[in-house]
Amino acid sequence: MSMAEVVRLLGSPSDHTTGAKAMATLFGPGTSVGGSFDALSSFSQQRFVVWRRREGEYRLVFIGDRLVEIHGTP
Repeated sequence: MSMAEVVRLLGSPSDHTTGAKAMATLFGPGTSVGGSFDALSSFSQQRFVVWRRREGEYRLVFIGDRLVEIHGTP
């Protein structure tokens, strides 16, 4: 699913950021990312996006324009 399709369904995101630090920021304290340069480089290409809606919170991960992971839904 593309980012545009998700935005059509959920509206504009409440928050978004990129990179390894972003994951800890959006997905809670205590989340850490460590490892090789390749692993960290992979995280830098990911976009972590949150939608806070009446029914709950959606936490999704995109690489480029494609949804690749779902970390939380209501």
